[in-house]
Amino acid sequence: MDKQRIMAEDADIFIDFFQKLRKATREYNITIDDIYNMDKIGAAIGLFHKSRIIVPEEEAAAYSLMDSNREWATLIETVCADGTALAPFFII
Repeated sequence: MDKQRIMAEDADIFIDFFQKLRKATREYNITIDDIYNMDKIGAAIGLFHKSRIIVPEEEAAAYSLMDSNREWATLIETVCADGTALAPFFII
C-alpha cells in the first residue's frame, strides 16, 4: 500500500470490523474454513498490451475509447481463511 493510503486509514474502523466479525463467527458458529475472500479482474479479449492514460494529478477520472462490441473475460480468484484456495476460473 502506498504511504498516502495508509495514512488515511483509521485503526478504529478496522478494530470495530474485526470485533464484529469475531462476534458473528461465534454467534453463528462460523469456522475458519467457511470464510472466503474472492477477487475478480476483467480484461478485454484481444487486447495484448497494457494501456496507461497519463493525466495531470488534479484529474479525478480518465477515460479511453474502445469498441463497444469488444468481448470481456473475468478471472475469479478465491482464497479461504484457512490458507487453501479454489482453482481460479474465467467467466467469458
